Amino acid sequence: TPYVVTDRIVVSGVSAPSLTINDGATVEFWPEGGFVVGAAGTGTLNILGNSSFFGGFGGGAWYGMEFGFSSVINIQGGTIEDAGTNGFAALYCNNCANGSISNVTFANSVGGCDFYDKLPTPISLNLPGANLCIVP
Repeated sequence: TPYVVTDRIVVSGVSAPSLTINDGATVEFWPEGGFVVGAAGTGTLNILGNSSFFGGFGGGAWYGMEFGFSSVINIQGGTIEDAGTNGFAALYCNNCANGSISNVTFANSVGGCDFYDKLPTPISLNLPGANLCIVP
């Protein structure tokens, strides 16, 4: 049974919260569901291993994952499907702070970009076959 996310989960604040999703987790998102990390204070998202993230409620797409200027990102694998209604990409890096993203498979990203960053990204990326949109 998947975890179901009906709205955005915000991982950000003065207490520097951290969210870890363990290997093998399955997460189904409603259209407004997604992650916002480090947008208004430090926040960390760890996705460890082969997890699955997809839109499923009503067969629609979902918001995706947005990382802000105070984010720490550690994504070590998994599958991300039907994400990106945030207007940018499945993974939207809004002046990301630091971290790494590797071994992620994308399917049906909304808007055509799997990863989007407004600036040359400080994030370590290892995403063979992904559509990277880096905008100076």
